[in-house]
Amino acid sequence: MTTKLHAFLRKETRERPYIEEAIVDDVIAFIRPFFRAIRDGSYRLAHANEVDTDLVSEVLASALKIKRGMPVPAAISVSLSRPLLKPAWMTMGDYGNGTIEAAQKPARDALIREIEAGTTRRIAVLLRDKYYRQLARRLSRERNDRLERLIVSDIVDPLMPFLVAALGVTEVGLSKGGEERLRATIRFCLGVSLQLMLGYTILGEREIVYRLAPFVDLLRTTLPIYKLGGGLEEDFGLFIVLCR
Repeated sequence: MTTKLHAFLRKETRERPYIEEAIVDDVIAFIRPFFRAIRDGSYRLAHANEVDTDLVSEVLASALKIKRGMPVPAAISVSLSRPLLKPAWMTMGDYGNGTIEAAQKPARDALIREIEAGTTRRIAVLLRDKYYRQLARRLSRERNDRLERLIVSDIVDPLMPFLVAALGVTEVGLSKGGEERLRATIRFCLGVSLQLMLGYTILGEREIVYRLAPFVDLLRTTLPIYKLGGGLEEDFGLFIVLCR
């Protein structure tokens, strides 16, 4: 599928001969699943028991540039609308005894309270604070605005109905305000992460692109979009990964 976003990315990077074509090809491969989901009319989120939470923690620690040797927040997969299925590593005895519920329910309940209260900490805000100032300084406002509009029109807007359906947002029982905040957070996460990765691709910043790309890749099947606890520090608290 060729879109205005693809054409814009190719044009901008062709004008900068120092940018490796392989990086552009890799980035397009990272965003291709979003277009496939739009084409198929279905966003295939993972079940909670299929999420490699250790990998999520590693990817987020790298994207957020948590210093080596500092504690990395654990990640927990949470389904807002469905009970958590038994992970492969858990025995039936532990599952039947409620161990999995003991791990998931407090995180789910705390997250819903924070969504309703409007006090959630969004991981995309942490990413934006780490990377956006430099991007805005080096990429013209006109190009940044154009890139943002294309991301919204080509990916975010057409993808949202399928993503909301996959998460079961309407089944959670949130208030109208809480549901609107959840939808806004999902939109913000997709928009910011894509704008940062694609913007730094245009600048030819290989190291930053490949630091951010694994986070974008996670969004194919999960939504690591919230952080509970930890105050203002990125390296404390708990990463919440929304899934089916």
